[in-house]
Amino acid sequence: LEEREQWDDQIAQVDELFPIDASSATEFLGEDKYGDCSQIGVGYCQTKSAFGISPREQLTVCGVQNFDDGSAVIWGTEMEEDLHNHLLPQLPGTKRPTRAKSHIFSTTLSPSADDPDKFDVEYCLQMCTGGLPAFLTTPVMIHTVKSLFNHAKVFYAGGEGSELEAYLATLEQEKAAETARQAQEEQEKVEQEQLLYLATLSQQSDELMETIQNQIDQEEATQKTAPTVVIPYDQNSAERPRAHVVVPEHDGPHLMEDKERDRLVATHAMVHIIDDKPQSTIRWAISKTATKVSGARNLIRSLRDRIAI
Repeated sequence: LEEREQWDDQIAQVDELFPIDASSATEFLGEDKYGDCSQIGVGYCQTKSAFGISPREQLTVCGVQNFDDGSAVIWGTEMEEDLHNHLLPQLPGTKRPTRAKSHIFSTTLSPSADDPDKFDVEYCLQMCTGGLPAFLTTPVMIHTVKSLFNHAKVFYAGGEGSELEAYLATLEQEKAAETARQAQEEQEKVEQEQLLYLATLSQQSDELMETIQNQIDQEEATQKTAPTVVIPYDQNSAERPRAHVVVPEHDGPHLMEDKERDRLVATHAMVHIIDDKPQSTIRWAISKTATKVSGARNLIRSLRDRIAI
């Protein structure tokens, strides 16, 4: 009201009675064709007596549409008397003021092609003032519109300490706050993705460790039934020693060929070696048969180190 009073001498009351969610309005109106709705709602205004004209009241729905090129349209139209009068605010007294109706109200602002710091304005108003002759109401309306443009000219002249400077500073602060909010949301999103990845990796590591441990348990249990390998050692022979084994399904020692011996070494975690010969031969047999267990245990230690890190 205070802002409106600076250029409209006749204004007595102006209120936004029922704000409407702008995002819902944008979805309804369609952003591509009618721009992005930044504000919309049902409002009420009442004028004072002026030039012999009695007070008037209006109930309008108004909004602001923004476009990608920097243009904006401020629009409004009168609500229907027979459908929307229940939205009018209660006033003292029994008789309501005469209803004036804005059939079309539109202010279009568009950046100037000659100067990007300026904009062009088209102001359109079609109003029914309530039964009064045009020669009485037209001068009042012209005076009000001229006052609006004169007030806008002073406002947009700006300068140090002006309302425009304060408005632009507030606008920059809001933009900075919005940028910081978006950055914070993006950071939180990245952190959530990282936490989800680490949780998934930890779960996979746990499952892998459990699988490896089960394999080790099975191989250790197999040691109880592993065949006994008897390795005759010949110091004068440079070849790999042949092996005799005691296999449960045979009554006694069984001579193994090289391929069968290699299969035994590859499929058993350990074998029982009975030999009192030099340690070199024993170490050779153990290194061939203990590879799986050693590799699995090393993998478990590596996984534990990764999880600790």
